[in-house]
Amino acid sequence: AVAACRSDRYQALLLNAVSWIESGPWRIGPDALQRARREQPIATLATDELSRRLRAIVKKGKNLRDCGPGERHRVRICGKKLRYAAEFFADVFPGKRNARRRDALLSGMKDWQESLGGLTDIVTRTRLASQIAKAGHAGGEPREEREFAAGRIVGRQDGRRRRLLDAAEKAYDAIADCKPYWN
Repeated sequence: AVAACRSDRYQALLLNAVSWIESGPWRIGPDALQRARREQPIATLATDELSRRLRAIVKKGKNLRDCGPGERHRVRICGKKLRYAAEFFADVFPGKRNARRRDALLSGMKDWQESLGGLTDIVTRTRLASQIAKAGHAGGEPREEREFAAGRIVGRQDGRRRRLLDAAEKAYDAIADCKPYWN
């Protein structure tokens, strides 16, 4: 790593990156929209971004029990984006009150993501169990034993699914009740 950082190639990359950051076309272009975006205060950008992402979560996360696995996965990705944005913009809004609100949001987001991730895992396990049940003679065990084992796996996941949906709804309620730390 040290040798790579000392190489001419790496040094050229750093110089090019700094040059682009300081005087790239995005920075000096005449486009009015680009100029407005680059000149707005970071707090304005952060407020808009965080508010937009939270609204999307509150809207899309209302009826998780009615969502299919694909929709829940897409909602989880939206949650990741909000969580990462909240962490990224943390220093833009200092103060104890904002820190408490941010921590509450991040805690709810973490719990929500874990629950939704667990639900995604169940879908994967169920798909794999089905493949095991349908598979040919692997290892010599009779088909009935594979089907029984697959049924056990799927049955066990049903109870877990309910617990994870309950946890996801509880985390969603905590997120929806959070006061934005960016106002």
